[in-house]
Amino acid sequence: MKRVILTMLFVPVLAFAQMGMDMSGSAMKGSSSMFMGYLSDVRCAESNNGVTSDGINLKLHPEKHTVACMKMAPCAMSGYGLFVKGSDGVYSFHRFDKKGIELSKDLLKKTKKKEGVSVHVTGEMKNNIIYVQTIQEM
Repeated sequence: MKRVILTMLFVPVLAFAQMGMDMSGSAMKGSSSMFMGYLSDVRCAESNNGVTSDGINLKLHPEKHTVACMKMAPCAMSGYGLFVKGSDGVYSFHRFDKKGIELSKDLLKKTKKKEGVSVHVTGEMKNNIIYVQTIQEM
């Protein structure tokens, strides 16, 4: 009897979720945006005002950031984010959420590039953090 009742309660919830609706019947807000830029680890992006240990200014040239650096343990452990080019030509850095960090790690394992990992990211930005849905290498 308990199994039948639980099934009767669970099925309508599942149906609403699949239709993109909440329990009130209104559509869920999907305010995702597309971001394009260069992948970077947090350590390099936020230390030394964006200048890496080998002298690359990531705020001006994130395309020169190497995959080898992003995979190094201290860099990988710091997390990942995205350098997005502003209208002034200077790049600003935005951290990823936990999902974005995991997707970045997977992407870095698979990429054939040695530097300048450019990506399309879909997600939502809140308080300078991108809550990532997808990451695709360009």
